[in-house]
Amino acid sequence: MGTWSKKEKDLWHKWRKDKLSPVVMESVRRAIDSSYNLTYYRLYIQCPVCIGMGYRVPFTHWIHGNCGGYLEIGDNAHYRCARCLHEDHVAFWEYGCPYHSGGNGNYLVHKKVSVNSIIKALGIAVQMADYGGSVWMKKFLDNLWDY
Repeated sequence: MGTWSKKEKDLWHKWRKDKLSPVVMESVRRAIDSSYNLTYYRLYIQCPVCIGMGYRVPFTHWIHGNCGGYLEIGDNAHYRCARCLHEDHVAFWEYGCPYHSGGNGNYLVHKKVSVNSIIKALGIAVQMADYGGSVWMKKFLDNLWDY
């Protein structure tokens, strides 16, 4: 549900390689989101790893560790990079931040799924509920187990 077809992903990669204007990419991305009835928000959360370790850390925007683009979170339980458009289920990402991993800034990189990442995703859903509301969160939780 809400997953792009191979053809749509190939088109995204072609647009990215051709370096079309971000305005054009944004309008196409919105059209695809609309056709799948998806809602994405820019990811603005506390680091779930730090919270799990008992640290109090600030809320911040997150970036894609591979390209530096801002990350978005969808009600389809997927993260998506606004720059390179890499997109996958929240269970397939690893969190890095200056507090627990010594990195420079808050970033996510693609990885294999784990039960811990699903538990962290539940915490993220709660943090994002203020932006998306209860309808967004219900749809996110319904899609959380579809990986």
